[in-house]
Amino acid sequence: FTGQWKSAPIFDTSLLERELRKGEFFGSVFLLSIQCQIKLEQGHFHEAKLLTESLKHIAESYNYEDAKAAYYFVSTVAAIKKGSFNDALTFSEKGILQMDRMIQKPLKVAFISFKGIAETYQGKLEAALSTISDGEILLANEQTMTPIYVMPFLLCRMLTNLHLLKDAIKKKDQFRIIQYRKATHKDAKKAVRGSKRYAPCRTGILRLMGDYYWLIDKQKKALKWWDKSIQEGECLGARPDLSRTYFEVGRRLIEPHSKYKQLNGIKAKDYLEKARTMFEEIDLQRDLDELYRISSDSYYSGN
Repeated sequence: FTGQWKSAPIFDTSLLERELRKGEFFGSVFLLSIQCQIKLEQGHFHEAKLLTESLKHIAESYNYEDAKAAYYFVSTVAAIKKGSFNDALTFSEKGILQMDRMIQKPLKVAFISFKGIAETYQGKLEAALSTISDGEILLANEQTMTPIYVMPFLLCRMLTNLHLLKDAIKKKDQFRIIQYRKATHKDAKKAVRGSKRYAPCRTGILRLMGDYYWLIDKQKKALKWWDKSIQEGECLGARPDLSRTYFEVGRRLIEPHSKYKQLNGIKAKDYLEKARTMFEEIDLQRDLDELYRISSDSYYSGN
């Protein structure tokens, strides 16, 4: 959670097997899920998949409910990181049902958040608002909640309000523009503050903060936040989120109304190239398709 992912020890499968033989299920599942999350944040999806399969094996072989919950959790995170939002919706809904069986409200909030994120990216904004409402009801009845549960919810609410703001601007609905501009800014401040204690969401939240300022035509502030996102992403090694920040910077700088042509001396086409290279390295096909779609006319235009 502090972001020291590069210092994480190599996972010892023999230690895992030994601990399982001793009946140490909780510690084994916790270690597996944390290691898997680190791999997902770094974009090492193949290694993460092997760890995910180990969780599934423990769940099925020992009928261990915590392992099943962890399997749904990392599978949902993996789907979101890869941009596979149908899968994210499926796993998050299974996770919610699992939490109801286990009566675990904090982790249920995380699954609800992932569901809302998937719905937002699918353009199902009304469904996402309903999902967020479910999360707010659960949070209202909890005295304290650790960042692993609450940070995905803050990210979800920020993301959904940002998409609602985009929709309002597109439709030139002044009432909704004011409404969602205030809501997005309020949620964004909470999310940024919380991300200081929770590295997995940090790079993405800083990027969304840049998106917000670009959307309300405060381009200089947007570039400042995207620069922070890049710095954090490079420091953490958070390749999926970092590659998407490269892409966001590149695509915005080539827009006709952009007042800027560079960020830190790097041109739009070079950011798009950085994004393309990283998308290919970690096999983010959905993002690659989007890059090729928007760059077909402008990628080599000299911007």
